Amino acid sequence: MSALPRIGFVGLGNIGGPMCQRLVKAGYPVTAFDLNPTVLEKVIAVGAKAAISAAECAAQAEIFLTSLPRPDHVETVMAGENGALKGLKSGSLWIDLTTNRNELVFRLASEAPQGVTVVDSPVTGAVDDARNGKLTLFAGGD
Repeated sequence: MSALPRIGFVGLGNIGGPMCQRLVKAGYPVTAFDLNPTVLEKVIAVGAKAAISAAECAAQAEIFLTSLPRPDHVETVMAGENGALKGLKSGSLWIDLTTNRNELVFRLASEAPQGVTVVDSPVTGAVDDARNGKLTLFAGGD
């Protein structure tokens, strides 16, 4: 039996935080990052490892998840020379859980390193649904 994939998780707010905690509690090795140290501490307390940046988090992940409030936040985290997109390795998977704009996801996917798979997967549900593992995820991608 193979080891569980290394997960990177950026965006530990009302929905992302509980999702990240559930992954840690399920036994996945998770590296996490958020600009808010309080929410980062919550996932560290259950066993996640802290990254010093979104780019470092992405570089350590086989599966990289972003759960951010708005599309412009996704662009800030992922794009540019110091963006997390550049840190992803061939064979990794980036899943954006943000309710995003198609054109932004398509553009970022076209800028992803060779061999990186991108999936747009917005979620629906409330904070309690996230805590209880009851969110609905929609997924689109290759």
